[in-house]
Amino acid sequence: MAKKTLAAPLPTPLPENLSPRQSAVFLNLSVNQLAKWRHQGGGPAWSRIGERRIVYRLEDLRAFVASGLRKGA
Repeated sequence: MAKKTLAAPLPTPLPENLSPRQSAVFLNLSVNQLAKWRHQGGGPAWSRIGERRIVYRLEDLRAFVASGLRKGA
């Protein structure tokens, strides 16, 4: 049986602001992990637009990934 996936392909070119679902796909994480990080004050920077909409700036997601890079021994 084929593996079920909830992730839709990301649009190209990538928009400046991504939804939590798009951000999770970009980072190869679950939407729940991003929500945990928001609640705990960790993870990539995010913004709230209006009362409910959460967005992640693409440049912040890239900076978050870059901050985790490690050099090999």
